[in-house]
Amino acid sequence: MNRKKVNIFTAVGIASFAAIASQSVASKSFKPVVATNKVETTKAATDNKVLVMAPGQYSGFKQADEQQLLAFVQQQQQLLGLNSAAWLKLGTVKHSLLGTHYHFKQEVNGIPVWNGGLTISVNKNTGDISKVYRFTHSFSDQAVANAEASVATKNLTPMQALERSWSFFQPTGKLLAKPTTELVYIKTRGSLILSYVNSFDLTAPGGSWQQIIDASSGKVLETNRLDVPKKPTKIYQLARDNKLEPFERKNNSITLEQALSELKQQTLKQQSDNQPSAYANLVDATGLVFDPDPRTTLNDENLSHRAADSTFDQAYFTQTLRDVTLDQGVYSLVGPYVQIIDFEAPETRPSTTNDGNWTSKRGEAPFYDVMSYFHIDQSQRYIQSLGFTGETAIQNTSIEVDSDGQNGIDNSAYFPGNNRLSFGHGGVPDNEDADVILHEYGHAIQFDINPNWQYGDTGAIGEGFGDYWAGSYSYSTPNGQSLRPEWVYTWDGHNEFWDGRVLDQVDYQYDPSETYGPHELVNGELSDELWSTPLFQSLVELINMGQTREEVDTIVLESHFGLGAGVRMPEMAQSTLQAAVALFPDGPHASVFFKWFTQMNIVSEQPMERKDLVFEQAGANGAADPGETVAFKVPLLNDNPVSATNVAASLSSSTNGAVVVQGDVSYPDIEAYATRSNTENFELTVPATLTCGSTFNVSMDVEYQLQTTTPSDKSEQLNFEVFTGRRELVSTGSEASFAIPDNDADGVSSVITVEGAGMQVDDNFSVDVNINHGYVGDLTVTLISPEGTRVNLTVLDGDNGSEDLIGNFPADFTPAESLSVFDGEDLNGDWTLTVVDGAAEDEGMLNSWQLNLSSESECEKPLEKRELVFEQAGANGSADPGEMVAFKVPLFNGNPASATNVTASLSSSTNGVVVTQADVNYPEIEPQSTRSNTESFELSVPETLTCGASFNVNMDVDYELDITTASTKSDQINFKIFTGRRELVSTGSEASFPIPDNDTDGVSSVITVSGAGTQVDDNFSIDVNINHTHVGDLTLTLTSPEGTRVNLTVLDGDNGSEDLIGNFPTDFMPAESLSAFDGEDLNGDWTLTVVDGAAEDEGMLNSWQLNLSSEPECDAVSESDDSSQNALYGLALAVLIGMEAGSLHFGYFLLLMLWFRRRQK
Repeated sequence: MNRKKVNIFTAVGIASFAAIASQSVASKSFKPVVATNKVETTKAATDNKVLVMAPGQYSGFKQADEQQLLAFVQQQQQLLGLNSAAWLKLGTVKHSLLGTHYHFKQEVNGIPVWNGGLTISVNKNTGDISKVYRFTHSFSDQAVANAEASVATKNLTPMQALERSWSFFQPTGKLLAKPTTELVYIKTRGSLILSYVNSFDLTAPGGSWQQIIDASSGKVLETNRLDVPKKPTKIYQLARDNKLEPFERKNNSITLEQALSELKQQTLKQQSDNQPSAYANLVDATGLVFDPDPRTTLNDENLSHRAADSTFDQAYFTQTLRDVTLDQGVYSLVGPYVQIIDFEAPETRPSTTNDGNWTSKRGEAPFYDVMSYFHIDQSQRYIQSLGFTGETAIQNTSIEVDSDGQNGIDNSAYFPGNNRLSFGHGGVPDNEDADVILHEYGHAIQFDINPNWQYGDTGAIGEGFGDYWAGSYSYSTPNGQSLRPEWVYTWDGHNEFWDGRVLDQVDYQYDPSETYGPHELVNGELSDELWSTPLFQSLVELINMGQTREEVDTIVLESHFGLGAGVRMPEMAQSTLQAAVALFPDGPHASVFFKWFTQMNIVSEQPMERKDLVFEQAGANGAADPGETVAFKVPLLNDNPVSATNVAASLSSSTNGAVVVQGDVSYPDIEAYATRSNTENFELTVPATLTCGSTFNVSMDVEYQLQTTTPSDKSEQLNFEVFTGRRELVSTGSEASFAIPDNDADGVSSVITVEGAGMQVDDNFSVDVNINHGYVGDLTVTLISPEGTRVNLTVLDGDNGSEDLIGNFPADFTPAESLSVFDGEDLNGDWTLTVVDGAAEDEGMLNSWQLNLSSESECEKPLEKRELVFEQAGANGSADPGEMVAFKVPLFNGNPASATNVTASLSSSTNGVVVTQADVNYPEIEPQSTRSNTESFELSVPETLTCGASFNVNMDVDYELDITTASTKSDQINFKIFTGRRELVSTGSEASFPIPDNDTDGVSSVITVSGAGTQVDDNFSIDVNINHTHVGDLTLTLTSPEGTRVNLTVLDGDNGSEDLIGNFPTDFMPAESLSAFDGEDLNGDWTLTVVDGAAEDEGMLNSWQLNLSSEPECDAVSESDDSSQNALYGLALAVLIGMEAGSLHFGYFLLLMLWFRRRQK
């Protein structure tokens, strides 16, 4: 939104806000902002997703209205990942060259959810839905109920909210525009907070201010300054860091009422001054301009702004000023697409002429009026020439421009709220350079196309597009291709005032784990140039190939349609590629853009994707039965923006007895984003030895040529399994309903007996449930197979406040534990569903459930903490009382997909713990990998803790996980940090004891611990060495000196393994958590009891041992501390002796404090 500096601010705990309904500002500054501590944005709360629909998949929407589209959303609610279609309301409708784009707002109780919505794009020619862009917020039913209830507790009116903000700022200057306020819900930490978003443009304190006020409490939740000065002031820096305190009242502070009155008078005067008469009409005029700038025109990259005036004579062009206003003999620069006004200091009255000729040159105010008018008007007419006219028009309005604004500083800005531009004259006056004018106009273009242009990477994309739009024009001018074509702001920048920017950072690499704001250095690379470079390099390459600038600019403009908030660079790149394919299907445009986006890691080449097999020849049941010869096709999706040609595939199988009859086939060319099947059928004979329902392996080697700018040969191997037999969707269920007892560990169980089903559970297995409950997070739903295997479909989750559980696992809900653990088990027998309500207050009903043969599932796992790594600690390398420590917390990702955008926030509930560095970032954590935080956590340990004591630490981890659907996850990891250095020591018993068979008393062995640490801690574990022929018969119980009992194993008749040799919990998961011993004294008698609870098998307890911590050791206080204190004692005595009697109180006090400190030591 701004040319040289970020204007999108975010706040921890509150959604970020980039542009409000009327007063957001984009501006420039001169130094990039280095991205350090990332703060929470709505990306964490908004599940952004682009869904591209196949042609013909959803048709009949050519003349769609709101109700028809909402019906589609309701029908595809699961696909779109929405809570309720009823929360959507149609806002704006945009038309582009390719489609119609319906922007829906997300609302709750008729109140907008800040920055939430959905965009549906309909192909203009076919009426098919081509794309859905989702930027909705998800929240529980309880959050909605609380939000609706909060309306009744709203204590502030809109005017009171504005007054609250006005009191905060204590303005001494004037309003530049009428302040606005909007009542919205802001999602934060799962809740919807009813709030007012207030916006002010002020001269003192200067800036475009935005403040968020809790509508119930009146509390100021957030204060942002949306414009960015060239030289950040202390006030700006405090606002940026969210540390701005209320301003002090001054003698010249004015009231909101006064400011509004003055603004009204000023507005009326401006309207009167600018009101045309009945005789006004539009005519052409002329004016002197730089086009695009003097350096380019004079072909001199070293030309200085201090050069003599005569040096610039050859740089001026007399250009036609189209459709200016002629009113009673006076020509003014007011036209259909731009009008010069004065709304910002310094006060410079817009210029006029009596003959229609503006002849002023640089340094004279009228020159800047003409520069602004000409280049904006010309750019708009150029956009129209590309076809964006009528209903597809972009910025088809008379945009207001102050050609001498910004309080005279070297800055320029776009105000999206009231669609204004302002140019400053510090350094080289900004609008002496067409690049600056067109860059700022680029922001106006984007905001007109996409009213939700904010969040995600839109800051960098916006700056990059503005630079591209300026660079594209300059490249089309004489000398534009020869004099530093890679420079942007060729005249305004690249001088002593600032470095400008470039369009050729071809080695930059996009990092998907980062979010790219405007002007940020991310991994040492300027975010703006990361986006502008592939656009501009594509332009240059395509022009060199004989294509036109007009074609490239059309693609870039069209790509902005059909999106919403939170756009990331890969999404914007895909939209650009899709536009290129649709607009110029036979041209090289898509391949060139693809080359540059790929080179900069914004997108990547996609391998061929196999779709479901289509059997052309099989037995009577249409499936691959054992012993049959079958013929089938394997559709392949080319998910790239360029065609795949010369596609061929070869089939093989490693399964014994599988004979490939026809293994080599060809495919037609597979166009961009298209799916095609093989021309000839694959044929193979299924092994006759296979049992029906079993599988055989298939490998498919695919070779093709991807038609990139340099066509490349590709080879891929697709491996998959083919199931034998026709597998119908067989459902068997229970309609019997059961009440779910509240807060009852036994819960309720229901049994389904399966008979005559397939031989085994396979990849089609699924479960339907219909449960009514007021708080689903209370429930643990467990499915038990006929063979005794248990799978938790849900587990107790206090954060899940949704109501009812009605749907399918895994189609609608991801099971807490994967259903794949049932794979291979016999389907026939008794299946049991157990529902346990593990918390009080909410009740429910198990209405029905059924088993199906359905689709596969994936299981998400929380990130797991590994052992802390201290980066800074005392001499003993541990966290001692009173020390400041820095440490890292490695996290393990056990999911099948990478965890990205991982951040963590640390806190402690222990009194005295001060967290000095709480918020950190993590690199991408790949599947089955462990990674540590980039920055260290830092905290000070309370001095009041004794050596060996522990303090609590809470770590809130947020990240994104994309297994089957991109989702935002939040885990809380709670752990303890023990003070002092602890050594791991072991003590055991080598005495062996026979384990009596089927004897409830069993056998016991005692270990006496002495001289160990004061308490059980996280080092505590147990080694056992037991020989037994059926471990499932055994119950192992460990009893502490204080009498606490923990079962390490319990009777489990299905566990037929032999011997139990290893460690709890490293090798074996205890049946009950060892944490029950936490805090108990290690010293005393520990007893291990082994009971064999079933007949026929016997065994021997050979040995066992405890692994525990030694007495903790903390760093001793240094002798230098004592010496220093002795010196202070001497000083205090001297004070007592030498001071006058009236001042003795100070000496006594000092002695007393030193004595007390020594007593503490």
